[in-house]
Amino acid sequence: MNRLTQHRLERLGKTYGNYRARPVLLAAAMLFGVLHSAVMADESAGPALYQTFCAVCHGSAGEGDPLWPKPNDLGDMPAPPHNTSGHTWRHSDADLLNMTLNGHRDPYNSTDYQTMPAFRGILTETQIEAIFEHLKTLWTDKQLAAQAGLNRAE
Repeated sequence: MNRLTQHRLERLGKTYGNYRARPVLLAAAMLFGVLHSAVMADESAGPALYQTFCAVCHGSAGEGDPLWPKPNDLGDMPAPPHNTSGHTWRHSDADLLNMTLNGHRDPYNSTDYQTMPAFRGILTETQIEAIFEHLKTLWTDKQLAAQAGLNRAE
C-alpha cells in the first residue's frame, strides 16, 4: 500500500490491519478516489498495483492474513498468502483472473460473504496480469513450473 493510501485510511480512523475492516476500507478508499492514481498507473506496474489493491488483505510481501489457514471469528477463511507458503500457484492464470475480476467466496466459509472483492471495472485485465507476474516472482522454480503446466492444460 502506498503511503498516501495508508495515510488516508488512517485519517478515516481505521486500522487497516484489522481483518474485519479490510474489505470496508478498500471499498471506502475506492469510493473516495484515493486509489485513482493506481488505476491510472502504467499497466506494467504490477508491484505498485499489488501494493495498492492487494497488500491490505494479502500482506505487503504476499504473506497473507496472520490467521490463515484457520477461519476467522465469522467462520470464514481469511486472505491466503501469495508467496511460497500459499497455494496461489496451484491455480491457472485463467482461474486467478476469474477470481480477481468476479470476486471469490471460499466454499468452506460459514457465511455467504464474498471474501475476495470483485475488481471488474476497477482494474483492467492487463493490470491484473501485471499483478500476477509480480506474484510469480514470489514463487519457487518448482511452483512456477507447476503453475505453467496448469496454464498449458487450459
